[in-house]
Amino acid sequence: MGRQKGEKTSKASFCHIFLGEWQAVRPVCMKQLKTVYPDLSEGEISIFHGDNATEGSVIESLTTRGLFATRTILIYQEPDFLQPSGKKQELGAKLLDALNRNDAKRVVGILARLMKEKRVSVAELLQGSKEAIKRLALPAETDLNSLLELAEKFQARLQEIMDQADQPGGERILEWISRGIEQGRGRDVFLVIQLERGDKRQKLFKRFCRLCPVTDLTGAGESYGKKTAAMQARVRQWLSEAGKEIDANALKYFMTKVGEDSLSALKNETEKLISLSGQRKQIGIKDVQSLVVRHREEEIFRITEAFRKRDVPGVLTSFRHLQDQGIHPLAVLSAIRNFLLRMVALKVAVDSAGLGAQVRNVQYNTFKNRYWDEIKSVFDRYGKNPVSSLHPYAAYMNVSAINMFSWQELFDMLGEMADLDLALKGSRVGPETVLESFFMRHL
Repeated sequence: MGRQKGEKTSKASFCHIFLGEWQAVRPVCMKQLKTVYPDLSEGEISIFHGDNATEGSVIESLTTRGLFATRTILIYQEPDFLQPSGKKQELGAKLLDALNRNDAKRVVGILARLMKEKRVSVAELLQGSKEAIKRLALPAETDLNSLLELAEKFQARLQEIMDQADQPGGERILEWISRGIEQGRGRDVFLVIQLERGDKRQKLFKRFCRLCPVTDLTGAGESYGKKTAAMQARVRQWLSEAGKEIDANALKYFMTKVGEDSLSALKNETEKLISLSGQRKQIGIKDVQSLVVRHREEEIFRITEAFRKRDVPGVLTSFRHLQDQGIHPLAVLSAIRNFLLRMVALKVAVDSAGLGAQVRNVQYNTFKNRYWDEIKSVFDRYGKNPVSSLHPYAAYMNVSAINMFSWQELFDMLGEMADLDLALKGSRVGPETVLESFFMRHL
């Protein structure tokens, strides 16, 4: 166990905790590491994630070194034992997600933790004990045969991870840090712990903070006014580092467009603003107006574009990016529903106007000048036109894809919307699994 009395006396120079989204943390973290190791290359850094790395494997990497390596730099992202209680996702849902992704390493890591928590032995699981499987309380959608095949294949690793879990989570790393402080550990090893947010009420988190320096990039705990001021200060700092300044009104408008919920979104848009301004030092409101689109709208547009093309990898990548940016899955579902409704409306209009053959492979200018008004007029007699507000180019792009979706496919997908909405609001299955399963079924 780490010596809690010793934890109060000094901070480790070989460990640092960063709080915030990884996209926002990454440049700050790299700058910090470069001050310690000026010649550092990113290829030297090992990254472990809490979902597929055990505390034991992290300790092993910190205490062993390759034949020609002179130092170890390790980033431990989202350790399970430091997750705020409100953020912890059920292990069963995580396990299902890993199974659906065919991520064997992650499946074994999560399954071992679940078995340890539910007091199920490897032998019981491999024997197919109904009682043991019942205790695991797996989601109903779990492919039990696939799970048992993986468990049999990696049974030694399962047992190893379960054995390592005998100590309370976090204690071995705390002990490693405490011992390093006492021994005056040098620059041959450095540990970074990254959390999207930390629970400052959690005793274990407090103990880590007493031992390690902490850089908080979340803005959590600040009042609305203080948070706004802090975010504006960040933007001014990034601009200053690039030799730029921004007018007060331009900064205010910039913040209203980008928002304050995502530090990484704010940084991304600031970098675009710097690029747009070229050699000019001063940035004004016109620069902001010409560049900044609301980050949420921009990201959701990307996933609907990938969906329109039936680009499964593109949809899954965009969805993961949206998740990283903190955009709620219900917003994604709403965008997909609106896209499907537009496709139905355009398909009805094109078929009713008898233009199916004419608009296939037509150029945009021809579509806009010859066919768009005729397509829109199909709905005029009903009083409410569901496509009248569409920009001609958006309509053109959607019409060019209407043959990629049959009527049956569109109705099947729309028929699932209510169930998906309920699942995202209250299912035990994680939102990633709910939507990604939908994408995989239909694209």
